[in-house]
Amino acid sequence: IPFVTSASTGISKVNEELPSTYPNINWKEGRRLNGVSDADLRTWVQSFVGSTTQKMYLTIGGVTKTATLVSNSSTEALMAQLQKGDITYEAHDYGDFEKVGALGYTFPQNNEQITTVPGDLILYQGSNLCIYYDENSWNFTRIGKLDNMSQDEIKTWANAGGDNVSVTLSLTKPSDTDNLNALFSRESFSLGTTTMPYRKAEISHNTSTRPSLVLYLHGGTARGDENEKQLNEAAVAVIFKYLQSHGIPATMLVPQCPAGGGWTGQLRRVVNELLRAYIADGKADANRIYVMGGSMGGTGTWCQLSYYPNFYAAAMPVAGNPTGMNAENVATTPVLTVMGTADNMMSIPDVETFQASVVEAGGYLRLDIEQGWSHPTTCEQSYTEGRLDWLFSNVRSDESGIHTQQVLGDTNTPAYTISGTTALPGYKGIIIQKGNKRIIK
Repeated sequence: IPFVTSASTGISKVNEELPSTYPNINWKEGRRLNGVSDADLRTWVQSFVGSTTQKMYLTIGGVTKTATLVSNSSTEALMAQLQKGDITYEAHDYGDFEKVGALGYTFPQNNEQITTVPGDLILYQGSNLCIYYDENSWNFTRIGKLDNMSQDEIKTWANAGGDNVSVTLSLTKPSDTDNLNALFSRESFSLGTTTMPYRKAEISHNTSTRPSLVLYLHGGTARGDENEKQLNEAAVAVIFKYLQSHGIPATMLVPQCPAGGGWTGQLRRVVNELLRAYIADGKADANRIYVMGGSMGGTGTWCQLSYYPNFYAAAMPVAGNPTGMNAENVATTPVLTVMGTADNMMSIPDVETFQASVVEAGGYLRLDIEQGWSHPTTCEQSYTEGRLDWLFSNVRSDESGIHTQQVLGDTNTPAYTISGTTALPGYKGIIIQKGNKRIIK
């Protein structure tokens, strides 16, 4: 712990120089101790008691978060048990401030009066683990705290106020990539002088049904040519597991963009030609082609809809930028997009403006805005069961030109009765798109 006692010496320079001079030490944030009282000094020193660099990983709904554990006999016993294997337990809401469940083991208690903050991990009665998403004061044992998560992010991840969740505790970060590497074959596709690597998984295939074709476009951090990093994105495992658990016959394709490239350039056409090759070879249902992606992949999804109207059955761009895309072309495909209010990389007003243009063109574009979600959180947690239910409920029809779609709640499109009069909002019914301009409801 760096500290200085001279009134003329600043702590900021010491904080910068000591860690670089002795890089193998775990440095805490320093303080200048000029003119402090004995009580202040004791409080400062006490703040470091019980801290540790020991990490524990918690997984809910396929999304893993990291927690830093405190140092006490309770965590030591918990870690000893976790060294024998992961612990999975069911957690339920209690008191509108926590998700709690029985671990199946009893551990030593180190109870003290605590007022919790969002992210606190608490051992209750030695055998129950509580994940707090709000405040509560009680006499119990502190285990640790979730790292770098806002209250809104914790609530979403833990399904606060919702159904019970299954929580898995582990001392090693689970890697879906290891399993996915075995489940996704390595492939490549060439168009002209461009060769694009991609991964392919065949899910619930059978001889009586042509599979759906599911395209996922990764974000900027997964660019490369090793044909592996794109599988690291959390959404890939979530989407794969959804298709698998619902028994949906599908072929899932996850291409990789080269370093310095993007999905809106030459690869836009390469990706689309890859899909058309599967259709031409009779390996996919042309009426069940779906595209989704986050960040750069979200923008790439918008681009696919803009350049290839009437091709996809439905799309789900997440944390992407539709600016400059063709609204009338996008209007031919049902779209669900998700944005986070704490995303400092993408603009919600830009999406709202584009949404209005798509609706004016007769399209269906649902915009879900998540409060407090950062850019990474939006990319990782948007692919919920309900949203994927909606996505895969859509089917395109070449013969009639009619797209069937499940509309959740009131429609945000101009709606008319068969006679041409305006339909009242909130009516349930069948929506038929005729051309780009009119919705008959």
